[in-house]
Formats: sequence, C-alpha cells, structure tokens
Amino acid sequence: MKAPPIVQTSTLEVMQRIQQVIKDTHTPSWVRSVPHNFSDARAGTLKADEWCTMVMIYLPLALISLWG
Repeated sequence: MKAPPIVQTSTLEVMQRIQQVIKDTHTPSWVRSVPHNFSDARAGTLKADEWCTMVMIYLPLALISLWG
C-alpha cells in the first residue's frame, strides 16, 4: 500500500490560515474566544480554556482546510 503524499506548508501559511479561521468562524457565546491575532506577540499567551478551544475547534478546521 502506497503512503499518501506529504503536503508541504510553511509555518507562516499555517499561522495565517489559523488566524483566518479564528476570524471567520462563528461560535456560540458560551465558547471561550481566542485572540484573532493568535501567534502575534501582542496577543499574549493563551489560557488553558483558550487552548482547549484552539485544539477542539479552530486547529482542526484550519489544518483540514490546508490538507484537503
């Protein structure tokens, strides 16, 4: 069985896509929001609940859209 091709993306492209997904995604009011400028020094560090939101909502959407 042949392995699927490896998709090469730059870190800048991935971070820009994550930021775009954060800006474009509408979430319920009870979901803790994350800074739209995630990864910028001005955004500061994420709290534990913000990391949960990133991992459960925004990162899957961003990465699947890049890989698919």
